[in-house]
Amino acid sequence: MAIYARLTLPSLVDADWCIYADCDILFTADPGQLLALGDDTMLCQGHLNPRDATVDRREFGWFAGNHIPIDPNRYLCSGLLLLNLGLFRTPNVERQCFDFLSRHPDAYFPDQTAINAVCHGRT
Repeated sequence: MAIYARLTLPSLVDADWCIYADCDILFTADPGQLLALGDDTMLCQGHLNPRDATVDRREFGWFAGNHIPIDPNRYLCSGLLLLNLGLFRTPNVERQCFDFLSRHPDAYFPDQTAINAVCHGRT
């Protein structure tokens, strides 16, 4: 259930930006510094998911099999994200993510898959 919580952050957090980090992230500097990197035109920003964990494994086969265009050079790992909550609220990205998951209950990594599919081109 916890993986779905990151999808509800626009409803839960009264702020325009949010840094989301999984519990296995070790910060060696102030994570607040990430806010300075925020791009107002992007829905979310983060680091690329390792190529061997996406392109070379079953996840991208799933995208192809479901005819969902994903650019592997912009596919984010959802473990650390800088989320533009203000922009997320405008087209109701939260609802779009849950609608996507309703249509694709077999997604390998539901939150990450939904975020990358719905935010495609704006990451």
